[in-house]
Amino acid sequence: MRIMVLAMLSLPITGCQAPERKLPITDSPIHTIKDSQRTVDRDYLLSPGDQIQVIYQFPDIREDQYHLAIGDQLRVEFLEYPRFDRTVDIRPDGRITIPYEGDIDAAGLTTAQLASAINKRYSKLMRRPHSSVSLIRYGQQVRELKDAINTSDRGMSRLIRVNLDGRISLPLLDEPIAAAGLTMEELHRRITTGYQSISPYMVATSTLMEATGNLIHVSGAVGKPGFYELTRPTNSLQAIATAGGLTSHGMSRSVLWISRDERRYPVGRILDLDKPVEKGDPGYEVLMRQGDVLYVPSQPLTRADLTADYLWRIIPVNLRLFYKAPARTSS
Repeated sequence: MRIMVLAMLSLPITGCQAPERKLPITDSPIHTIKDSQRTVDRDYLLSPGDQIQVIYQFPDIREDQYHLAIGDQLRVEFLEYPRFDRTVDIRPDGRITIPYEGDIDAAGLTTAQLASAINKRYSKLMRRPHSSVSLIRYGQQVRELKDAINTSDRGMSRLIRVNLDGRISLPLLDEPIAAAGLTMEELHRRITTGYQSISPYMVATSTLMEATGNLIHVSGAVGKPGFYELTRPTNSLQAIATAGGLTSHGMSRSVLWISRDERRYPVGRILDLDKPVEKGDPGYEVLMRQGDVLYVPSQPLTRADLTADYLWRIIPVNLRLFYKAPARTSS
């Protein structure tokens, strides 16, 4: 996978003042570098600028398994009452009109199910109603989808870029899909849901082709504060070194690490970066992952400082899509 290097300037951290609520502080074991290869993997969260390939497949469906859809054309015939025979189109409301009985639901049924429903409707009018339903023209929505998707250079696939607003636009879907902050698995479910309402016979698979949002942020008393791309497993000491190291005012024993818990709420932990050096044990180093923040203060921090609002203000605005905003208490 080709990763595009993103050069970004550090954004000012803003936050609204509100009564502060204590946020749970993680005391889980610190991961060593050997625990995980965290570059771009299954838990990667999509970001504006990412490129996704969507591949469309249309498996062959037997007529007796086909579920009728809007725009399909049918031939309805009666064994003993040919004067009731006719050709009908399924209207946008999903219904057809039959003689003397009016409208009947058709979309979503198989031909056999529709024939059974018609027989039931005519049971009071005919002694032994026996109708058959056959398809004349069907799959209009599938044909429209194929026409919209098919391109000379990519065939039945599309390359989609996540827009700056975090959404993607796909052929024939009326509304854009919010993609930023989702995993690829979550996005796949949203794409499938969108297209199932158009055609249950279309299968769409999505692949991340280019990741631009595999970023962390290092700020505070460091030489080069800003955003840094994770192109390989990187621990907290390496991230600080990449950001130019500590300044003369940086508190190495009081570095704030912000990450997200399993519900994507921000959690904070105070790191003592001198321990790995003093003890020669990499187990004291935190392995960074997408969206993490390191803040080096000029004054010592305590656990009491790590309120929800404080952590939220430290997280840069364009990394907040990876987090859920903590609830704020009212005064």
